[in-house]
Amino acid sequence: MSTVATLKRLAHIIYRAMIVAAIAAMAWHIHWLHKDQEFKQLQIDLTTARLNNLKECHLHDDAECPEGKYSNSAEIIEKMKANAGSWF
Repeated sequence: MSTVATLKRLAHIIYRAMIVAAIAAMAWHIHWLHKDQEFKQLQIDLTTARLNNLKECHLHDDAECPEGKYSNSAEIIEKMKANAGSWF
């Protein structure tokens, strides 16, 4: 009888471990989905800032228009570089 009880207890422990592992896997997946969405939003913000910069350069008839002169695109690039380690 004790062998059966031991096997049942072991099966219950394994079952609990599988549940904990599944929850951890879901949390990890959600974490990476959030990071991916954040990165995509920064890409959209960067594209928008660059387009605004080009528009302002054209409106001011500025022949030499560096990155971020009329927008915050340089700040967004720095933020993307700073966060690159946590995305990869």
